Amino acid sequence: MEKNTIVNDRYKILGQLGKGGFGQVYKVHDLVKKINLAMKVDINSRGSTLVESSILQDIQGGEGIPKLYDSGKIQDLTYMVIELLGPHLNMMRKSLNGFSLNTILLLFSQCLTRIEYLHTHDYIHRDIKPQQFLIGPKDVIYLVDYGISKKYIIDGRHMSFQSQCSRAGSCSYASINCHIGIRLSRRDDLESLMYMIVFLIRGALPWQTKAKANDNRKWQVIFAQKRAILDEELFNGCPKQLQQIFVYVKSLKFDEKPNYAYIRDMIQTIRNEFSLKSKMLDWKILERRHKSLDKRKTEEENTKILSKGKTTKKKCSKKNNRGLAMATLTSLPAHEDSHEVPHLRLPLPIGTSKTLLSGLDLSSNSSKGETVKNSFPEFIHRKHIFRELNKFRMLFTFSER
Repeated sequence: MEKNTIVNDRYKILGQLGKGGFGQVYKVHDLVKKINLAMKVDINSRGSTLVESSILQDIQGGEGIPKLYDSGKIQDLTYMVIELLGPHLNMMRKSLNGFSLNTILLLFSQCLTRIEYLHTHDYIHRDIKPQQFLIGPKDVIYLVDYGISKKYIIDGRHMSFQSQCSRAGSCSYASINCHIGIRLSRRDDLESLMYMIVFLIRGALPWQTKAKANDNRKWQVIFAQKRAILDEELFNGCPKQLQQIFVYVKSLKFDEKPNYAYIRDMIQTIRNEFSLKSKMLDWKILERRHKSLDKRKTEEENTKILSKGKTTKKKCSKKNNRGLAMATLTSLPAHEDSHEVPHLRLPLPIGTSKTLLSGLDLSSNSSKGETVKNSFPEFIHRKHIFRELNKFRMLFTFSER
């Protein structure tokens, strides 16, 4: 849709956020609530967006679950409107050039909690990958995109085992069961999660390649590599506990409930082994450093400005002092104990040259705007001024006595 298009007389399109196999996501402005939101629009009007909004409605209220604002259909367009979130984990990983182990374990814990929440509401996601986890307010990780999610509890019972099922999700993160056509269950979400954690640690999975291939060929090649690779090779360079979690997940039966607490305990074991105590994610640490640097830079700039101001003030003070000293000759008080009027013109000291007296009107008691420079052209230097000033004071004091 074009920018500035208004959907349902309410949502103004501000720009496109992303595009997938089942829909396009736009940033929109709600003209009623006056807030920015995200709108997912169904491609080819297959109705998957309405199905997804129905699932979202069932799981509303959980931490890290996007808030659903609206959904509907207009002519050949189906849409849903949810809260606007931040970038997905893979985008953030690229921007930071990788994550620290501490951050990966913190993300692992949050992602596991989101999946567990979904499972407790009788749904499986079936497309777990870094792009499905978005960073939200207060660094809460949100699980999104429920377009191919399914209910695994039907009429109070676990769905039945089935083979020869269609593939679902992304081939890089899909479970072995998905490749061989076995119906997906809770264990498969966790297997995909483990592939995602390996990706975040190593930066790539062994079977990922940039080479282009048709969809069927790509699935076949990746499946062959997944089946052939040893666990030790897959988890090379990773904490040994991650391999243990993977072995546990692979051992789960089709309808078996995963032990989420066990996985959390293993995550904590890794944190203890590597003495990881910080709860701050990498981008928050970087943000704090930038703020600290900006603050330091601002303080340095303020210091320079203040220093410059003091220097200017000193220069101005010197100029003012010079002006005051020169003006003192024509308006000097008689004596510190004298009660005479301060601005009364006093007799010139004996010995003042005739050159200095020439042209000077001594009959007036007011300076009439005269300055030392005008009256005494020779006194253009401070030393001369203060020398004559001292002579004058000594003479005046002597005459008083």
